[in-house]
This record gives sequence, C-alpha cells and structure tokens, in this order.
Amino acid sequence: MFNSFLKKKKTGLMLILVLGVLFSLVGFITLTKDASLGLDNCEVITGKVAFKDIIRIKRYKYKKNHFLFSLSNSNQSFIIFRSSEGYSDLDYQIRQGDTLKVYFKTAKNGYNKKVYQVEKGDRVLVSIDDFKNTSAPITVLFLFTGLFLIVHVVLSFKKMSIANLLTSIVDIASRKMK
Repeated sequence: MFNSFLKKKKTGLMLILVLGVLFSLVGFITLTKDASLGLDNCEVITGKVAFKDIIRIKRYKYKKNHFLFSLSNSNQSFIIFRSSEGYSDLDYQIRQGDTLKVYFKTAKNGYNKKVYQVEKGDRVLVSIDDFKNTSAPITVLFLFTGLFLIVHVVLSFKKMSIANLLTSIVDIASRKMK
C-alpha cells in the first residue's frame, strides 16, 4: 500500500514537472517572439475605414470591450484590446472614411486580434509597444508558473520546503560574506 502511494506521488510529481517545463517553454518562446517582433516583419495594409464600433467579446472567462474596425479593401475585421477597456480616444480619432495604415498578421477566421500598429496620417494611434504590453502579463505568468512548478518538484524530490531552501541560501551567502 505504501509503495502504491509512493508510485502515485512520483507520477504526480512527474506530471507537475512536465507541466512546469511546458509552461516555462511557452512563456519563454512567447517572450522571445514578442521581443523580436517588429513592424518590418508584419503585413501592412492601407485603406479607408468602412466600419468601426466598440463591441463585447468573451476574453478568457468574461466579456470585455474591444475596439473593432474594418477597412474597405480588406476582408479582415481588426480588433484592438486594452486591459483598461478605454477606447474613447480611438472612437474619436477614427472615423468612417478615414485612411488608416494597419500593421498586422493575417487571421484565418473571426476577428483579427493580431493588430500591431495603427497609423492615421503621420500619427501613431496604436503602437506595437501597446500590443506587446497587452500580451506581456500572461507571458510572464506562464513563465513564472512553470518555474514555480519546476522548483516545487525539485524541492519535493529533495524533501525540502521553500523555507529550508531560503534558509540554506541565506546561510551560504552569510558564510561567503565573512
């Protein structure tokens, strides 16, 4: 019976380790991909605004406001999301018939949420940094969750707690300072 418990515990720890590695990999890959993202490797379209609106779309668990617009020369419906859900500036600055330059990645279906930058004339209305800042929190969450799970498994195998680990690190550091 005890051997059965140990096997289940080891299987659970291995599953947690695999999840930790996957979360860390997804976070790291997304972080490096976002860091290397630039306007020179995006698709670009310039066209007149055919439609614009603020709509509610389910994002994760809850419905959130998004700014939607489409261009007359594109079959894409572009979406801009801000965590603050404030779009009054875009609603004021973008009018039907205005000419916009949009940097994006083509979406196969549905709304295109990969809108990196929107320009009107010589003004940048939505910058690529805004896009990166929107995706950064979830990326960091994946990365740190993965690292936490990996540390948890390693400490479980060594039969240590985080408090013991931190104490040993402080002890080592204080010995080196003497």
